[in-house]
Amino acid sequence: MSLPAKISICLLGLLFLTGGEARGVGFGITSGMDYQDRNFSSGSQEYDIRQILFFVQPQLNLDENWKLFARIGYSNLVYDSPARGGKDYDEWGWEWGGGVGWTPLRWSGLYLGSEAGFFLTRTDGNSRQGDYLNWGIDIRGGWNLGVIDAYLGAAYDDGLVKDSSSDPEDGYDDKYRLDDPWSLFAGARLNVHFLPNLHGRYYFGKDKLAFLALSYEF
Repeated sequence: MSLPAKISICLLGLLFLTGGEARGVGFGITSGMDYQDRNFSSGSQEYDIRQILFFVQPQLNLDENWKLFARIGYSNLVYDSPARGGKDYDEWGWEWGGGVGWTPLRWSGLYLGSEAGFFLTRTDGNSRQGDYLNWGIDIRGGWNLGVIDAYLGAAYDDGLVKDSSSDPEDGYDDKYRLDDPWSLFAGARLNVHFLPNLHGRYYFGKDKLAFLALSYEF
């Protein structure tokens, strides 16, 4: 079993074992879509990778400042394969992973925090396999006004594409690192009592990344 899968299982188990009885412990769940349109290089040639992910993300809030989360989702992974002359690989597969969030500074609605995560997407199709390993960490500052929570931040969000074939006559097993892991982002959360929160985020940089989800905390 891969490391991201083990992390996800451990975090999900912790959600159920704690039972919500510890002081300051709370639960949440987020469901939505994550979009990435990014680039990697082989030699002097630039190639594209695109991921559309539909996910569910349970969350354990240890107190006001710490949270743990796991993620499982179903993803469409599309990329240009250098080993096949740039021909598209286009398959669906599962993603799993997890991460941690920390918000050490809060004052009159203002806050400063960070979040880190590690995720793996695995797809198979016609004697080929495409994997996308994605990891990153960010720092963000925002202002929670009650109904609206708006923030800005900077992220290091890196990834590795593994393009492989099980065909003996066309065998290859290549790995490609993303070109540009750095970006700035802006996001907002709309908080309405008794209703799921609407959360959106957009990343500014060479790559195109966006996130849209509904979340609810218990």
